[in-house]
Amino acid sequence: MRVLVAEYAVGVGVGEGSLLREGKAMLTTLKRSFERLGAEVLSPVAEEVGAGAGGTGRGAGRGAGRGAGRGAGRGGAGGGARGGARGGGRAEEDFEAAVERLAKRSDAGIVIAPDETLCELTKVVEENTVNLGCPSECVKICADKMQTTKILEREGIPVPRLVSESREEEERVREGERERGREGERERGREGEGVQSYVKKPRYGCASENVFVLNWEERGEEGGEASLGAGTEDFIVTEFVKGEAVSSSVIAGAVGGGSSVLPLTVNKQFVRQERGREGEVKRLRYEGGVVPYFVGRSAEKQIKSTSEKVATTLNCRGYVGIDFVLGEEDGTAYVVDVNPRPTTSVVGVAEVLLNYEFADLLWRARFGTLPAEEVKTGGEFILDFSKESFVKGE
Repeated sequence: MRVLVAEYAVGVGVGEGSLLREGKAMLTTLKRSFERLGAEVLSPVAEEVGAGAGGTGRGAGRGAGRGAGRGAGRGGAGGGARGGARGGGRAEEDFEAAVERLAKRSDAGIVIAPDETLCELTKVVEENTVNLGCPSECVKICADKMQTTKILEREGIPVPRLVSESREEEERVREGERERGREGERERGREGEGVQSYVKKPRYGCASENVFVLNWEERGEEGGEASLGAGTEDFIVTEFVKGEAVSSSVIAGAVGGGSSVLPLTVNKQFVRQERGREGEVKRLRYEGGVVPYFVGRSAEKQIKSTSEKVATTLNCRGYVGIDFVLGEEDGTAYVVDVNPRPTTSVVGVAEVLLNYEFADLLWRARFGTLPAEEVKTGGEFILDFSKESFVKGE
């Protein structure tokens, strides 16, 4: 059995730093997991891609993955293969050619890449071997955050409310903010408390980058990082849901004409809040997480149930990472992003699984039947970017 595992940062060569370390960690985790099943793993690596060769990826990411205990990168469901990992145009072309070449030599394959390039690379895999990841059509939908949000909302899945750019909506929100601001001043004696905030993030590609928190007036201001793309199709604006940032990791397969979804873990996300001059939250930065994380039985049941519905609705296959905010006021699990590919959380998931090999679950999702029993985990895995480390806990 020969399997292609193509990781964009390693294959393109993005230089040293967290993006490359992240890529090496994911590549090594998947490579070792498949090798424990007896598979030969083929992976494009930058120094061989440019030369027109296809390597096995040996040595890529040593010191990361199972048993390593140290490394660095961006994790959680929203981490991994972010848009910032982009290499040069020639390097991207060479990487795509290497994926095609190695896919033809493989029995199956999977690609980890930024959302904006993942769809085309997935098509290359689909055309030349069996794809172990999400279908290209699913990837295309998930890359468009506005379309994804609207689809989930139509299915009754909780999502932060999309804010219209219409004049009527603007006037309604402005009046609501003025009233809440007046109430906030009366009740707290501090200007600005009680004013509704909004999240502004890229519409296309990875939403874990360039995520800003604004009030209504700021959302369309000219100048400054937070207003980049305002009034264009490049960003979307949603209501800001105050709560705890978590994620879920699931494996999705096909059964007959439907889907079978196996929840793996619920994970904690570390999100740093950068504040402005007045102390208000202005920007959100993802900085790692804990795999797995206990949120309480009721919340865990809700997150897993919602994750199954999301994966089924979007026709996901293979590994999927779903980002949530557990609402502080109502305890609802709101879906804020869907990642149709392995994310850095797989490094932790593969470490804590007790009764299954991670790669075996990917293989079963495509070629067999996912197990009916729940997966069992032991210990925890901490992804801490502030310390640039992955740490296996007990």
